[in-house]
Amino acid sequence: MKPNQFYPGIMQPFPQMMQPNANTIYPYMNNINVPNVIQPFGVGHSGFINNIPDIDEMELLDNIEDIENMENIEELGGIDAKGTTSNRPAAIISDNAPVPTISLFKELTAYPNYGNPSGNADILYTGNRGVWTFQIPTIISALGNLRAQLVIRAALDDHANVPVDRYSLRIAVNGVTVHNGRVALEHGTPAGRQFNNWRLLTFNITNVRRNNRIVIVNTSNAGENDWIGFDWMEMRFRQ
Repeated sequence: MKPNQFYPGIMQPFPQMMQPNANTIYPYMNNINVPNVIQPFGVGHSGFINNIPDIDEMELLDNIEDIENMENIEELGGIDAKGTTSNRPAAIISDNAPVPTISLFKELTAYPNYGNPSGNADILYTGNRGVWTFQIPTIISALGNLRAQLVIRAALDDHANVPVDRYSLRIAVNGVTVHNGRVALEHGTPAGRQFNNWRLLTFNITNVRRNNRIVIVNTSNAGENDWIGFDWMEMRFRQ
């Protein structure tokens, strides 16, 4: 770099560094109390800031409460921060004891459409019968007597011209019928695509075994091409 030549993006030398023997009067050597005068502090001249109060003596933080002494947010009354007002109604909540649950999940994938989000589902046309099994692992059996439920995610076909009251199912678990009749389901939408209105059918199981057999028969009073779809099944256990 040539003398007095400057390049963008490169730190430029200070004149006082290039002339160490010069008796230059710098702006920061002026009286710091002179109003309306900016007092920059040059590199290597930190001694000229002696007129500024020592940082250890500054009281800027003295009025700030110790964070450890601040009131815990959980102890604030009402639903708003202290010192504020609101016309909103108070929250209605509960904090019940958690209940441990265990589940066996079975994704149903025989037909490559309708299921959401898997994109697959099992289908029973009118008059069809399907069988699914759940084998309970030893670790669950070792927990002793558990209450069990069968949960089925299901939907009617997308044949919107067929009345929903014509669809029905007979469902049995280990030979015991848990449902026989109409089902609280709607025609799947959007038609021809992954349905977004699947519903849950839940049944209590009183005869749980190591190997459980689920039998479903489509007993609908509908056409042979009408069907009921099943996205997934799950057995849930709780104490």
